[in-house]
Amino acid sequence: MTALLTELADKYGTDKGGKFHRYTDFYELLFNMLNFEPARVLEIGVDRGHSLRMWQAYWPHAKVIGLDHRSYAANAFGGYITTVRGDQALPKGIGRIGDAFGPFDLVLDDGSHFSDHQHTSFLALWPHVAPSGLYICEDLDCMFNDDFRRPGKTFMDVFTFRMRVGDPGWLWRTAKGSLTAVLQKEKE
Repeated sequence: MTALLTELADKYGTDKGGKFHRYTDFYELLFNMLNFEPARVLEIGVDRGHSLRMWQAYWPHAKVIGLDHRSYAANAFGGYITTVRGDQALPKGIGRIGDAFGPFDLVLDDGSHFSDHQHTSFLALWPHVAPSGLYICEDLDCMFNDDFRRPGKTFMDVFTFRMRVGDPGWLWRTAKGSLTAVLQKEKE
């Protein structure tokens, strides 16, 4: 049986669904397990906006914000979708996104896939994640690829640290070999 989120991913043409990474299989199980219903979603990496439309269809009352460094990121998608142009490699700039639109119930990093960018984004946005909110970093398998690996800290460094201090987390490899990590912020 195909899950609703996977159906929406395939309908809107995002690579998160059944035709590519299959992240949506895991996400839907996780969201159902946590009874997760976000009011504010931030996705880093807009591309053509397919996943923004998927999130909006899945959670019709959520405010969905998309961040991308390319100029077309400022295109209007309508409804509760807002897009912002910005660079995830710049901590001050991405922190301002948190100040302007946060707190977020869900932050999903599907941006550049560069390990240092993922690390920078997490450090800048984690303070803007609401209590019990989720931070998801996709395509972590790229950190094993020389084209994406950079010197310095990676998202996995902060993931393992946050788990050691007690934040719940999940690491999942899809049937297609893609790796994603999820951290949940503690309740206040």
